Amino acid sequence: MLQDLPHLLYAISATDIGAPSVSVDNVPAIAINAMLGIAGSLSVIFVIVGALQYVTSAGDPARLSSAKRTITYAIVGVVISALAFLIVAFVVKSV
Repeated sequence: MLQDLPHLLYAISATDIGAPSVSVDNVPAIAINAMLGIAGSLSVIFVIVGALQYVTSAGDPARLSSAKRTITYAIVGVVISALAFLIVAFVVKSV
């Protein structure tokens, strides 16, 4: 049984279990897409945080201003992330 173990380990490849095959050419595109996904997700989270700050500000002008600023910057982050994703997708597709 133990002498068959090395053969069993080499009999299964990563693509056999559903893992995508990755070549060296795809690594930068995958890394950039992952970073853009993280940036976009963080931007959406900050929109939610800003909305919660706005709702819980209780009319305090300083807290309202801070919440509006958070929402504005988060929306700018969402737009920049979306544009960067589109630009990267266009460049990667054309190369």
